[in-house]
Amino acid sequence: MNTPITIFLVGLGGYANNHVNTLLKNSRGHNISIVGGADTDPKNCLLLDDLINAGAYITTGMDDFYSRHAADLCIISTPIHFHKKHVITALKHGSHVLCEKPSAGCMDDLKEMMAAQRKYKKDVAVGFQSSFFKAMLRFKQDVIDGVWGRPKLLKSIILWPRTTQYYNHGWRGKRFSENGECIMDSIASNACAHYLHNMFFVLGDKIDAAAMPTIGEIELSKVNNIETFDTIAARFKTSENVEVLFYASHAVNNLQNPYFEFRFENGTVKRDLENGTLIGVFNNGQIKDYGKTGDKEEKIFTVLDKISDKTDILPCSLTTTIPHVTALDMINSRLADVYSIPDDGIGKHETKEGTVLYAKGLFELFYECFEKELLPKEL
Repeated sequence: MNTPITIFLVGLGGYANNHVNTLLKNSRGHNISIVGGADTDPKNCLLLDDLINAGAYITTGMDDFYSRHAADLCIISTPIHFHKKHVITALKHGSHVLCEKPSAGCMDDLKEMMAAQRKYKKDVAVGFQSSFFKAMLRFKQDVIDGVWGRPKLLKSIILWPRTTQYYNHGWRGKRFSENGECIMDSIASNACAHYLHNMFFVLGDKIDAAAMPTIGEIELSKVNNIETFDTIAARFKTSENVEVLFYASHAVNNLQNPYFEFRFENGTVKRDLENGTLIGVFNNGQIKDYGKTGDKEEKIFTVLDKISDKTDILPCSLTTTIPHVTALDMINSRLADVYSIPDDGIGKHETKEGTVLYAKGLFELFYECFEKELLPKEL
């Protein structure tokens, strides 16, 4: 029997519960063994007893685990400012890595992580899940092969209300930690980062590449009492002069699930809001259905395929995320210009999760901007 791929989970609560649940219940044909889990409070894991029963060594720190055990793969689901330290620690101890998005909050951290990867010669995947969807990869290959012709404009809109309680985590909405570590948490680096990154990813000239933004027009605002921003409208131009538009806000009272339109010479590709299917419509009316997006755990099994030599492609690595972090650096250079919505422009909406503060009229404004492909200042 083949030796199992050993897995160490760093971060067990919150979103990481999805990884725990998946790996315990369905290995999708891989021979795996969860040998460890680390969290500052392991009780945050909803399936902690199942992990222990599966033989995992549970601890509060990576160093303690690695002093006793080894792991082929380390899956990191920790706050942004820990990514650099945790990735480098895992690499130093001989593990391949899957790190949740974003790779880093700033380019300096990303460069250190890439240097460590070169030194220790292990794979580091970044969990931008859209980069691992089979439907998205089929579409991207068609883009590379010229099926859709030259890209003209890509645009995405995500309007996700978030409560004031959402920002109660000590690091959310913060620029730096108490120790000076780079966080730069915002809607562009965290909740909606997938959709900003994905536009650069789609434009990459290889499956594991992404296009570089060179120019950014950026408008930032906030209603929440945070150090960064909860609302962004931005226009980027890539090195190939393709326009990329990004509209995202937590300061809304209505929900607009992620939607995008990618326009090419030969037609347009969209995400169907009802079922998440990726649909392309050519100029001659022909339709191409790439299938459903949304398998959030495909990234884990792609990394396992890579480790077990079932594939030689890792669609989203540290290098692939350079354009996203470049865009973040562009965005964060404008933090001094964040517009705080005045009190008379803020509404309150009570939900079962808590209080949502929203900018009055913003939902409608952003929808109009998306349709007209303009920034708010241009209306």
